[in-house]
Amino acid sequence: MGLNPATEILPEDIPIDEYVDLLLDLEAFTVFYKNLRNRRGKSTTSPTRIGLNGMAGWLAQRGWNSVVETNVSPYPTRRGEELERVSTPMQSRHIFYQLMRVLAPRLVILHGKDALSEFTSKLRPSLIPRTASFTTLVNESPYLGHVTWECGEQCDVFVCPHLRFFGHKGGQRFAPLEQALDTARPAAQQRLAADAPKAARR
Repeated sequence: MGLNPATEILPEDIPIDEYVDLLLDLEAFTVFYKNLRNRRGKSTTSPTRIGLNGMAGWLAQRGWNSVVETNVSPYPTRRGEELERVSTPMQSRHIFYQLMRVLAPRLVILHGKDALSEFTSKLRPSLIPRTASFTTLVNESPYLGHVTWECGEQCDVFVCPHLRFFGHKGGQRFAPLEQALDTARPAAQQRLAADAPKAARR
């Protein structure tokens, strides 16, 4: 989970109706996205997109085969500060909160300081970290704890550096997250096993 898409898309780049249609067609959107970045003289794939794809593969190798990438806001801006200047209705953060309630994920990874702040302050204040240093947190305590969704499902919550630093394989910067995930996974598996009889009865 991140804050918002970082490749800015403006009204002059594409009419709003066409943009909405693109959001329902991943292949067509990817072509548009790459062409837009190319026209702006940038690489066709951003460091964050490379990191997101790398993280999905990295998690699959560790047994998390169903991965959903999402942002707090779908509104694309170059920087997080620019998002704050967008009107609240246009930011559409309510979609994210609804998504969390519907999916009730068993694992959430917050990448970056802004995603951490949003999730803990607005969605789960009980997980607000005691340390004020984001660097200390991701290096020493990337596991924030677990939460229980309204449906009863439990979810482990982790924090890590922004995925623009992940690359294809993560590397040393993400070693604390890897260790924390490996430590927490047995407990998650135990909860899954305990929930199986309940699911069978439903």
